[in-house]
Amino acid sequence: MGRDVVGRCGQGPWKGSQRVGTAGTLSNAALGNDLSDRHKKILNLLCSDQRTKKIAAQLNICPRTADYHKRRMMEIFSSDSLPELITHVLTKNPSLVE
Repeated sequence: MGRDVVGRCGQGPWKGSQRVGTAGTLSNAALGNDLSDRHKKILNLLCSDQRTKKIAAQLNICPRTADYHKRRMMEIFSSDSLPELITHVLTKNPSLVE
């Protein structure tokens, strides 16, 4: 029988981590301070209107890996959609985008 992927979704090491500090301020992760270099590269490409498959080809990674990083950043920034993520980054964290 195949792996039970559905039961494992959302159970990474960040599961349950807080994105908002005790005083209601954004944490370092939500400000983008904890983003890896790979996340920053993918974020820049997403903001320049690149699709996941093209990003994967440029970075020589699997499209699913690029999609994982995109979903992870949406989780970090508490975004429900890609446009919301890009809007958040461009308005609150423009230093993340080259």
